[in-house]
Amino acid sequence: MRIHAIQTGSVRIKTAQAEGRGRALRRRLAVLGDRQWTQWLPTYAWAIEHSEGVIVVDTGQGMHLLESRRSLHHVSVVVEDQGVAAYFLSGDASYDQRLMLAGRVDGISADDEVAGATLRAIGQFARSRRVVYLPTHDPESAARLADRTCVPSVHL
Repeated sequence: MRIHAIQTGSVRIKTAQAEGRGRALRRRLAVLGDRQWTQWLPTYAWAIEHSEGVIVVDTGQGMHLLESRRSLHHVSVVVEDQGVAAYFLSGDASYDQRLMLAGRVDGISADDEVAGATLRAIGQFARSRRVVYLPTHDPESAARLADRTCVPSVHL
């Protein structure tokens, strides 16, 4: 099995959207008042070469077919490569691996507690096995995928 990162576009977002500031309504309003933008961030989709054919997964800006009970209107996909690692296509659960490891809720999640629980669940999953974490907008996702770089256990 092989997984390929396909960059379908780029996006710049407010820094307060990527890394939330405050809690609840204050956190969401901070995005509106933020004057700073991130660097251009990729938007990745994923092509999975599988024995049954090619599967394309869009966990970012596309229509979400599945919803997590932890994070409304969000989808993540886990692809198990037996003996190698689990590839966690995390969509927008966090904008990058650093924010996931820090448990930092983004600025636009509808519910702090639900989003925080989602990040904690991802961390627990990463502690249970070798995981390559691949957020849709992380500039390092393609390199982590190519190198099969797993989430460092020292941070979990």
